[in-house]
Amino acid sequence: MNEYISEPKHETSYKREIPAFIAGLVILVITALFIGSGALARETYEDTEQWMKIVSWLAILSLIVRLFAANWVARIARRQNRRSVRWSWVAFAFPGITLSVIGLLGKKELTLDIDQNLPPRKQSARLGVTANELYISGRYPLSIDFASKAIEIDPENNKCREVRAMAYYHSGLLDESEKDFEKLRDTGFRLGKVYLFLGNIELKKGDFEKAAGYWSKARIKGNGTAKHQMNRYWNYRGRFILKRSDLKKKLYKPSGRGADLKSVKYKKGMEEIDNFLKTGNVKIRTSMSDLGLIIRFRKFPKSLYIGANYLEIEELSVNIDKQEIYMKLTDKNRLWLDYYPYMDRRKELETLKKYYSAATGK
Repeated sequence: MNEYISEPKHETSYKREIPAFIAGLVILVITALFIGSGALARETYEDTEQWMKIVSWLAILSLIVRLFAANWVARIARRQNRRSVRWSWVAFAFPGITLSVIGLLGKKELTLDIDQNLPPRKQSARLGVTANELYISGRYPLSIDFASKAIEIDPENNKCREVRAMAYYHSGLLDESEKDFEKLRDTGFRLGKVYLFLGNIELKKGDFEKAAGYWSKARIKGNGTAKHQMNRYWNYRGRFILKRSDLKKKLYKPSGRGADLKSVKYKKGMEEIDNFLKTGNVKIRTSMSDLGLIIRFRKFPKSLYIGANYLEIEELSVNIDKQEIYMKLTDKNRLWLDYYPYMDRRKELETLKKYYSAATGK
């Protein structure tokens, strides 16, 4: 029997991928021209070395096209509720044909296929594949539905439980996520990843010490991301004046997003920085990343940095009359910044507030 899953309206209004269809046709036409013209034939060239160079370059170009097509087809397959891994392999082997075909296909209806003739583990595994595809494409509620059904059929399907735990986590359902990760921990399943996410959950709940304990266990189990989490939220917690190397460890940009703040400039607050400014001719640059606020003070050959994670800012307020931003940091540290509204053409202050609110919930 089949149980049909209804999708939100914004997900059901799917349009065919015409650009992919056109790209596939272009690849097919170009391939046909090369083969038909005899450009790849050894007899066409008098110089063997020249022929080998051309064939080598075309082989590299072919590999690039195949990888590009495989990646594109995988993303389209997820949007169409198809098996992305299978489609990507077919696209790697036959890029032109696969792009043309999938570009004209419509979206499949999502169903929970319950085949009583299959063993429970196999049926659960099939549902788990779909749950994982939905998770990768960011459709967390649907991923949770499929993973939950898979776990109902086979409670020992730890792969599905992991997918559901991560989908819960990214949906903001921390208690549900924690329960699933704790069950995975009890079974010893992928402990490095499990401890990492348990630490992330405690971070979101505001328990830094407990989070650090989990990340330490994750690091011992070989999880590299846990090391970055320790640096961001624990090893450098409360340390604001940093060297460039330490600043990168604490506030590196995981997504590549970030922006300079032309309308914001350091005023006072850190004694070491205040004394450095008294030496004169210090260039100041203020910027923000996904993780926090960064201020660089440079007077050749010396540079100092202030790096504050958003979670280390206990209070952020703006006094428009005084053109001043006040920040209360952890461990009784304070920071005052000048704010120039007339220079804020890109709404930098609002963007800073959004980053801060997203990180702290304030």
